[in-house]
Amino acid sequence: EALTLTAKTAGLGPVKAKTYEAGAKSELLGGRLLLTGALVRTEVDNAQTNDPDNPGITVLNGDQRVDGLERGATGHLTRRWEIDAGYTYLDGRTIASGTAADVGKVMPNVAHNALNLWTEYEFSDQWEVGTGGNWLDHRYADSAEQARIPGYVVWNAMVSYAVTPDLKLQLNGRNLLTKLYYDGAYYTSASENHVIPAPGRSVLLTARMRF
Repeated sequence: EALTLTAKTAGLGPVKAKTYEAGAKSELLGGRLLLTGALVRTEVDNAQTNDPDNPGITVLNGDQRVDGLERGATGHLTRRWEIDAGYTYLDGRTIASGTAADVGKVMPNVAHNALNLWTEYEFSDQWEVGTGGNWLDHRYADSAEQARIPGYVVWNAMVSYAVTPDLKLQLNGRNLLTKLYYDGAYYTSASENHVIPAPGRSVLLTARMRF
């Protein structure tokens, strides 16, 4: 998941993780709506960190752990009303590091909360509209919790029209409010860092043909 490659990390092997998950699911409304829930834990025992004996060298002996909760709802509330929603809580911490001050801190680029909601409604056999959004909580760009990336909400929408049973036109609008937000960040020091901005408002027209 690294966002860049430097001379200090070019010779390192891959970082490996183990993930454990336990979950359950249930159906409501006669099987039309599926509810899911899960508890997850991801452990990394060879994360990139500074060599405690030589801080200028990066080694693979850091420990990281992420504990999380996932909830989801997918399906139809009515015959024509569809919903897809999800919530995720993540607590990512640095367990061991060559930089002692980073131990116990929140991992970079890991937000505590994330929420998504998308819903579609069929007004007729020809017309369908949809709208929804994504919310991501604030994150830290560095392991010392000094550089903070603000949270954001992005609103999307769509409308589709079935010209014939075999041809459908669909118009999607993404980030309709032109929210400035960042997909990720890279930080090693106050003088060496950058963020990656996400796309602004965009519109996509597609045609789907079946034959």
